[in-house]
Formats: sequence, C-alpha cells, structure tokens
Amino acid sequence: MPDDFLDSLSIDRREKDWRQLLRSPSNKVLVAEAEQRIVAFSSFGPVRDEGLDKNSVGEVYAIYALEEFWDCGIGQRLMEASLAVLREMDCSTVKVWVLDTNQRAISFYQKFGFTAEDIQKVEARGGVELREIRYSLSMV
Repeated sequence: MPDDFLDSLSIDRREKDWRQLLRSPSNKVLVAEAEQRIVAFSSFGPVRDEGLDKNSVGEVYAIYALEEFWDCGIGQRLMEASLAVLREMDCSTVKVWVLDTNQRAISFYQKFGFTAEDIQKVEARGGVELREIRYSLSMV
C-alpha cells in the first residue's frame, strides 16, 4: 500500500471496524502466533458484494503476515485453515479482492486456484487510487 493511503487511515476507525467484525458471529478471524505475539491473521466470512448469495459464497477479507514471517508457510497454513472453515460454512465459491499491482498477493492466491474475474473496483483515499481485481475459487 502506498504511504499516502496508509497515512489516510484512522486508527480509531480501524479499531471500530475490527470490534464490529469480531462481534459478528458470521465473520471469522484466525491468527498465527510466534514469539508470544500475533504475527499473521486471516479474516473471512460471507461475501460482502451485492448480488451474490451470502449463504454459498464466502470471501477472504484480508490475510496478512509481518514481513519477517513471509515465506515460512504461515500464510499458506492460514489460507488452508480459512478455506476449511469456509467449506464448513457450506461455501461453494470464495472471492477475494486483490490490488492489481500486488503481484506477490496475486501469485499467492493463484497457488490456491483463485482466478481473476472481469470485475474491478477503484478506491480513492489519501489522494491515491487503488484498483482491485476480484478473484474467485470454486470449492466444488
């Protein structure tokens, strides 16, 4: 993420969003711990996009690991666990939004079988435009 975008984020707003997310029984969060601290997380649940069946379509909202924990398998294990829970939730399809410039994330999702859809959105914040592409994974 560009620094200007990150600088535009409000800690208070993010905390409020996370509290709401954690209170919702349909939204799930998994964490990975190392050295007695959280070093990675995944957040997922029913799809948020309008027009899709929230009972059969899931979404990975975010998956993140501290940079010093990249390439050690934590992200892979979190994604595998997230997809397992989404299967238990009877999701037949999973969606994820990815920045079109984030080749590392695109490659990560493609390793799990996600493919790009012809659907994009643009978010403007902090004077920065972020273009995202929706990826999809069939779970059947």
